[in-house]
Amino acid sequence: MTRTAYLIDPWTRTVQAVERTAVDASGVLREIHSLMHCDYIQAVRLHNAGSDVMYLDEDGYVKNAQAFFHCRLWSDQTVAGRALWVGKTVDGDDASPSTPLDDVRAHIVWGVLA
Repeated sequence: MTRTAYLIDPWTRTVQAVERTAVDASGVLREIHSLMHCDYIQAVRLHNAGSDVMYLDEDGYVKNAQAFFHCRLWSDQTVAGRALWVGKTVDGDDASPSTPLDDVRAHIVWGVLA
C-alpha cells in the first residue's frame, strides 16, 4: 500500500510530498527514520488538522542543528530538524494526510539561528 507524507526540511526550506511504502511496524519505523535522518521521533497532535500528526526529531536541538521552523498548527515551540506530517487511520495506523500540501506549506514559518 502506497501512502503520502509531507517532509518538512528546514535546511532546504521545503515541504514536499514523499511516497511511503513500508507496511509492517518495523519497516514503517525504519522508513520514517530514513526520511527524517534521525534515530528518535516524537509524534505531536496538531490543531485544526483532523487526525494528522507531525513526527519530530527528538534530538533535533542536540545535533547542533542550525535550521528551524515553526508550525502555526502546533504550539509556539520552534522545531529543530526535519519533521514528517502524516495522517492517521481510526485504528492509529499511518495514512496519507487529510490536510492538503499547500495548506501545510502555508502554516510553516522558516527560521535559522545566526
